[in-house]
Amino acid sequence: MGCWVDTIRRGVGATELELADAPDGEFILRAKWKTKAGEKVHEHLFSREHVFGRTAAGNPLAFRVQKRACDYAKDFMREILAQRGAL
Repeated sequence: MGCWVDTIRRGVGATELELADAPDGEFILRAKWKTKAGEKVHEHLFSREHVFGRTAAGNPLAFRVQKRACDYAKDFMREILAQRGAL
């Protein structure tokens, strides 16, 4: 997901995009942007269940990523653009 940070930042007009660690190997993607009313923030937790789906409950050797990193990036961008009223 790290290689998509610049693409997401440019695509949604974010002033800041942060990839923060969360417990148990999970991470949070947080975007900030400025509006006339002030700064807005949108964040999404990429939990094990979200990334690995039903395989997250099993053996770690059997984990399967449900989508490609670019698909997760596009979904995150759609969430922000919808929140901003662009979609």
